[in-house]
Amino acid sequence: MRRWLSKLAKASGLVLLVVVVAVLLRALAPTDFQMHPSKCQRSEKDFVPLRDDMLENFRTAIRFPTISTGHHTYNRTALKELHAHIRKSFPLVSNALHMTVETVNELSLLYTWKGRDPAASGLMFCSHLDVVPITNEPKWTHPPFSANIEDGYLYGRGTLDDKVWTGLLSWLLAGWLLAFLPACLLACLLAFLPA
Repeated sequence: MRRWLSKLAKASGLVLLVVVVAVLLRALAPTDFQMHPSKCQRSEKDFVPLRDDMLENFRTAIRFPTISTGHHTYNRTALKELHAHIRKSFPLVSNALHMTVETVNELSLLYTWKGRDPAASGLMFCSHLDVVPITNEPKWTHPPFSANIEDGYLYGRGTLDDKVWTGLLSWLLAGWLLAFLPACLLACLLAFLPA
């Protein structure tokens, strides 16, 4: 019995030590995990030169309120209108030789460009078409779907993450990819990913 009590005491001591260390680490750890970057200093490196038509394609894409609030709660009309905008804005990409465009599960688009070598590993670029709900609109300096430009900056929901696929399609359209047939398969998935 003594041996058992001794083992229990050692185990209890070890557990107490782990708890004390965890409490100390938590007490000493920062409580604010939010990033607080310093204000950006504007420089020429911050700006990507775009032709006017490319910028307007991007701004139009931002104006579609493709909000997804859950698996079955999303703006289907805005997503379908965005599909039409993509096809209208990038007809050379959609109709390029060896390019196929598929609608996947009604609300996603898959651009596939077959390469010269079917055995080569492919390359896939992925992005999504929907945006998360706006929960703090009063804090926005510009309306989320306005695509306003101020001091050379474009403001709108999706400008930094999901609607930048317009840049990828512009890159394809710019010509260097359309001027040759790649060795491997290239794919670009513009997906609807409900929250």
